[in-house]
Amino acid sequence: MKKRYLWLLLLPFLISSCKAPQPYTFAQGFQDLQLVDTQYDASFQQERLNGTMVLLDQIDPLLAELDKFQENVEKTQDSRDREALLIFIDIRRDMLLSQKNFLLGQKIGDIGLVKDSKGFKCAEAKYLLDTIYYFNESVTYGRRALFDLDNLLYKYQDVQQLQDLVGLNQNKTAFYKSPLDHLKNVIRENTDALAKNCKIKVVTN
Repeated sequence: MKKRYLWLLLLPFLISSCKAPQPYTFAQGFQDLQLVDTQYDASFQQERLNGTMVLLDQIDPLLAELDKFQENVEKTQDSRDREALLIFIDIRRDMLLSQKNFLLGQKIGDIGLVKDSKGFKCAEAKYLLDTIYYFNESVTYGRRALFDLDNLLYKYQDVQQLQDLVGLNQNKTAFYKSPLDHLKNVIRENTDALAKNCKIKVVTN
């Protein structure tokens, strides 16, 4: 009788231990990513180019954390939440790479712009070319992040809490306000000046 009683006591624990692991939800992943962001003074909701940005020396360490986080997510049970979370990680990576390249271009200063106060000389072509490269990379990563973000919000509407956490309409991330069109104008001005005055042809995306 005692043995049977002991078996009945242990049965719930044995059943519990045999249950399949619970899937890692998008909401859990989003919250965990926010904790990672906090360590680097980053914010998915507030970041935008030429506004609130992650410090340049903090971006590479944060990207490394994202790589580790992605590896762990890839080991979790397959689900729509997992798919959405992996896409969001890629979006977050592109946002950071856009900021990194913007900051590197900005760091060059006025000498990298055709319309600086001291005028433009072909001897400064290297600085203009570097500015074109960094700003073009920033625009490329930024546009891809926003394109993928729109797709994520549309294609994964069924994922619980995704739209609330990522944000819709007035609650969208400030990254949508990044001056990508202005950067394209700077790229165009530099490119045209190099072609016209220095016979240097530049091809960008």
